[in-house]
Amino acid sequence: MVFTAAQTNAFFTEATQMAMDAAVVAALAQEGITGVADLEEFKSEQIEQIVKNLRSLQNPLTLGAKSKNRLIVACEMVRYYGAVNRNLTAANMQWQGPLRNFEQQWKAMKDKKDEDDPETPKLTKNLSPMKWSEAFEDVMHRCIGVRMVPLAYVIRENDAGFPVDAPPIDGAKPHAGDFESIEDELIARARHDHPLFREDNAKVYFKLEEALRGTSYSATISRFTRRKDGRGAYLAFQSAHAGVDKWNAEIEKCESLLHTYEWKGESNYTLEKHIQAHRSAAITLENAAKHVTYLVPDEYTLVGYLLNSIKTSDPELQAAMAAVRGDKGPGGKRHSFNLAVDELQPADPVARKRKENKRTRFAEISDVQADEGKPVALKAGRGPKTGVHLRYHVRSEYNKLTKEQKAELESWRNTPEGRAAVEAEKAMQAGKTQQSGGKRQGKNRRNVSVAEVRKHVKSELEKAAAAKLAADETESKIHSILSSLVPAGGHVRQAASASSADAAMADAKKQLCEMLLAKAKNS
Repeated sequence: MVFTAAQTNAFFTEATQMAMDAAVVAALAQEGITGVADLEEFKSEQIEQIVKNLRSLQNPLTLGAKSKNRLIVACEMVRYYGAVNRNLTAANMQWQGPLRNFEQQWKAMKDKKDEDDPETPKLTKNLSPMKWSEAFEDVMHRCIGVRMVPLAYVIRENDAGFPVDAPPIDGAKPHAGDFESIEDELIARARHDHPLFREDNAKVYFKLEEALRGTSYSATISRFTRRKDGRGAYLAFQSAHAGVDKWNAEIEKCESLLHTYEWKGESNYTLEKHIQAHRSAAITLENAAKHVTYLVPDEYTLVGYLLNSIKTSDPELQAAMAAVRGDKGPGGKRHSFNLAVDELQPADPVARKRKENKRTRFAEISDVQADEGKPVALKAGRGPKTGVHLRYHVRSEYNKLTKEQKAELESWRNTPEGRAAVEAEKAMQAGKTQQSGGKRQGKNRRNVSVAEVRKHVKSELEKAAAAKLAADETESKIHSILSSLVPAGGHVRQAASASSADAAMADAKKQLCEMLLAKAKNS
């Protein structure tokens, strides 16, 4: 619909539009702006020059800052409508609505163009051609070409653009309702027969060549080198390495995972990883539907696949699964994959077991229980006199102790409990770091569990108890021998004379030695 004379005058003079005086509008006609469509030829530099020309007239005229800004935005808007093939109307050129919305989106695009282009993803052995092509297209959406259009328009499926008129705008938005932004509409509708398309096409080729350089895939685009045909090269790559057959194979793989893979919770494979595999499969299926005809499963179906794949008798996880199945109302967990995951993942028995083992394995041991429930202090105890830590000290720590602390520590070490605790901690230190030829052997390291420490302490206490028992038996035997050498009713300490007492003691020692030698031979 063409602007009428009245609509044109209202566009330039009304306060809610360009807000210009009639004299300024007449002067603009002298500069070549007689209608709204004429704004397509004027950029911000030309508008600035017009402002200067108006001030230099014999009767100077002023174009206010507000009017100037709105006029510059209107010029960009007219060019945008031309790029997407939309007719100009009084309705889609209103400042309070489409023009103000366009101003904000256009500024964001200009800021993006002023930034450096994002790094082009390289195609490596860890990235499949299909995954890479998605990443490459994402980068093309973020790169703005010389036409102020994202480079993704170069590699879209439709190369002819849309010669038909663009659909009406969506209310106060400058683009049609089928698109989320002016960027999306430009990518879909910008024509490939524009004089500057060659520049953008070549830029796409250089980015593609950079991504494939040094790989076996570079041969696919070699025939497009002379013309720097980025669009032709990308479509050839997709046809050879990311075509319909490849996407169909991906669909089969993902469906196999969703239908047949089971998680039993019997290994170290966590439920979180299993859920992530389902999520990745769902995303891949959604992307595949963009390239081939495929009905993507809805969230209710995806939640059903996940629940059916979990085969475990863990009561906590079973309760979580029941909660998901029971929440069938609108917006419930049964209809939302993310909500179902939030319910299931905290009940993962594998992750729970890992946390428990980690606490047990790496907890700092303050004491352990030996025989008869007697605690053996390893790290927590302190000496009552000097406050020294009653534990094993490495040489550098020991050298820093005072004489009083060393004395108290030495006294503690001579007790059965002290000897057992020190030996146990030495065992722990040796288990963590194994030395061979003066070099650390990381592969020989091991962590000592609480059970091993308990066993070692118990063994040391048993040795100490046995040693004490042997000493008691020996002392008893000596008294028995001495008793046999003195008269009945007498005592060793009450011998008639010192000489007779010494003789009795010598005889006792002799008999004891003979007894110990006989015992050693028999053993």
